[in-house]
Parts: sequence; C-alpha cells; structure tokens
Amino acid sequence: MQKLWLNQLSAKLTRRVASKGVAVARDKAGDLGYQPNPFEELVGAHKRAIEWVIAAVAVVVLVAWDRPGITVVLFIAVVALILVGLVEFLARGATPVTADDSAA
Repeated sequence: MQKLWLNQLSAKLTRRVASKGVAVARDKAGDLGYQPNPFEELVGAHKRAIEWVIAAVAVVVLVAWDRPGITVVLFIAVVALILVGLVEFLARGATPVTADDSAA
C-alpha cells in the first residue's frame, strides 16, 4: 500500500515539474516575441485527443512487436513522452503570456 502511495506521489511530482518546465519555456518564448501560429491553436484545441493517439500508437507498436526487449520498451516510452511534451509545448502556444502582458 505504501509503495502505491509513493508511486502516486512521484507521478504527481513528475507531472508538476514537467508542466512548470513547459510553462517556463513557453513564457520565455513569449518574452522573446514568439507568437502562436494556427497549427499551435489546432494542437491546443485537440491536445487530449492527440495525446491519446500518441499513447495508442505506442501501445499498438508494443503489442505488434515480436518479443520487445527492455531497450525497445524504454525507447518507445521515451519517444512517446517526448511527443507528449512537444504537444504540451505547442498547445500552450495558443495564448502566450509575456512579462509585458502581466504588467498591464
């Protein structure tokens, strides 16, 4: 039972750190004058669906792979996490917050 609690705690901490990292990167891009484009608005509107598709493709690849080793499983997991992070980064571009906007 305690192990489950620790796993949940570490998962929440990981999500919080990743979310904060994406927000900081997005804010820095906004401060440098980066403006969102229509693609980022599309990703922002369909973020959850895109993340589900990434997860589904990763699962299908693992199921279809004939005897995947630990290296393959870790590689697919890392690629899926990178893609989800990219989706999060692009989705937050729909409304950038800059230092000038927060002062107004």
